[in-house]
Amino acid sequence: MSGGASPAGLAAQDILALSALGHDAGRLAYLQKRKLLRSTIVSQLNDATLKEFRANTKNALMLAEAAILLAKRLRHPELVAQSLRVKANVLTAAGQYQDAIQLYDAALAIFTKK
Repeated sequence: MSGGASPAGLAAQDILALSALGHDAGRLAYLQKRKLLRSTIVSQLNDATLKEFRANTKNALMLAEAAILLAKRLRHPELVAQSLRVKANVLTAAGQYQDAIQLYDAALAIFTKK
């Protein structure tokens, strides 16, 4: 793939870079620099998280964190809830059930608030 994001969204290198960033400030700076502050990117991050978690839970969690951060930044409650649910799925697969339940509950609260 090319050096930056395609017009449609995330490039493979963006997914790799975001999965390696362990803090919100770095994630946000990366997304801003590449002009990736869009709702479609949240969905792409969630899709990438679901693909990654079978191979590497740690990377999947970093992608999930990026999706949650971006959804909150965009002030898009449905995307926040979807992203929380995706992260909960990863935590469930990793055996972290209590943390997953908290995220499922938070997502449910957002979904039912409408």
